[in-house]
Amino acid sequence: MPRWPTLVVALVVSLAASPARAADDLAREAQLLVEGALPARRAAIARLEGWPEQPDGAQADRLLARALRDDASLVRGAAAMALARRGARGHLDAVRDALGRESDPLALAPLLGALGTLGFAGDGPRINPHVLHPDAAVRRAAILALGDLDAPAAADVARRLIVDPRGGDPGEGVRAAAALVLGRRGTAADGTWLIARLADRTADPAPGWLLRSSMAEAIGRLGGEGAIAALTSLLGDPDARVAVTAATGLAQRGARQVLLGALGHAEPSVRAAAVGGVLQGRVRDGYPVIASLARRDPSRDVRWAATSALWKLEMREADAYVLEALGASDPGIVLAAHHLLVERVGSDLRLDVDAWKAALARWWQRR
Repeated sequence: MPRWPTLVVALVVSLAASPARAADDLAREAQLLVEGALPARRAAIARLEGWPEQPDGAQADRLLARALRDDASLVRGAAAMALARRGARGHLDAVRDALGRESDPLALAPLLGALGTLGFAGDGPRINPHVLHPDAAVRRAAILALGDLDAPAAADVARRLIVDPRGGDPGEGVRAAAALVLGRRGTAADGTWLIARLADRTADPAPGWLLRSSMAEAIGRLGGEGAIAALTSLLGDPDARVAVTAATGLAQRGARQVLLGALGHAEPSVRAAAVGGVLQGRVRDGYPVIASLARRDPSRDVRWAATSALWKLEMREADAYVLEALGASDPGIVLAAHHLLVERVGSDLRLDVDAWKAALARWWQRR
């Protein structure tokens, strides 16, 4: 059941000057996109996304652009995302055309994301109608695309979507995305407005962690009246993801002393969040404190947060702590330590501590 009647013929012609093996490989992918079942077509899209730029990257991009007309929305959406990740701006018009004729949310959302990545501020009018789409994933993709394009309406649309469900978007994920866009495209006055909304539980009685985190990130970027106090309060948020975002915001706002003070807070969750903020904000004055926390903090979670930070900062003393974590009683910490080690040395030595020590020594020699 051919989907694009001239595809294979066109591909063979376009690859006439390519090396035979590469041409054969691309021809096989083209054949799969024409005749393969849905899983095979999606797998072909994934392989084309990673196709080398030389010598046949342009031909791979053309196949992906043609896949925007596939009869399955999942394939169309995957093709759009692949074009965006490849930065295939030469096929921007194909993405625009596909967005104009698309009706399935499963393809609409990735097409909007692709247009946000590949397009220009002038593409805003193509995206604006989708902010009102019935599907929340499409609305979220639309506001994020407006933010990516720095479209003139991005900040105004974001403000409208953030307000509570009685006057704004009922989807919290959409409102969280709008907060992120406002953080990138708004002003300090918008930061002040977000701080007031976050404190006003009559406007938004129970914002979820994603919305709280997105608003904290926006406040960290924008500042505004009361920004430091608001972010300091969020260090005590019950969700660690929100607390770390707030700590990072404090670093962005230059509140180094507040962040350093939080490293000694009585509440372990606040100390752990402050470690994340020091790491993300590259607050060097806090590095010795983090090293101390990794060695001596009474909370296992804080010790591991500090150890992970030292590891990411490539401080050699973290090696001993990560290797020690391989013998922890918490399976989650064992898995996390194992992941860090595999990621660094490029091989899996399981729980053999001596082998890991030797591998790390070789890694440091190469550094």
